[in-house]
Amino acid sequence: MKMKTVFSTNNVHARDRFDFWHGVACKNLVDHNSLPECRLTFDAHIETGYLGNLELVLFHNSPMQVSHTARHIAHARSDHVFVCRQVAGVIFLEQDTRQIALEAGDVALLDPLLPYEGNFSADSETLVLKVPRSELEARVGKTRDMVARSI
Repeated sequence: MKMKTVFSTNNVHARDRFDFWHGVACKNLVDHNSLPECRLTFDAHIETGYLGNLELVLFHNSPMQVSHTARHIAHARSDHVFVCRQVAGVIFLEQDTRQIALEAGDVALLDPLLPYEGNFSADSETLVLKVPRSELEARVGKTRDMVARSI
């Protein structure tokens, strides 16, 4: 499987990097609000690929906070569950009253049909496997009790 770079801040002026990244991330992963620790030094790249009908998204980014709200959920275009594997750095996630810190090697489910908040550390790198909800739930049952828990 070959991953394709869909965004990199390498060739984008510093003042435009974050806004450009945010638009690409909302299109390729999930609509959300985000706030970088520092707009002028923001650095990120996003790669995508497919494994059968499963989409993979690998993203590296500078420190930032994200929130996925009821407003974002109301406009959701697909029904996937995210299997998140932290490759580097740390993400602090909160969803459905649970909080978790994902460190390199950790895996957790995140449900984009439920609100969540996240805080990415410096040099965070995350691999997200977008799994069709119906396929995952056919194998493991309802996933709500599985979100924001270390696997």
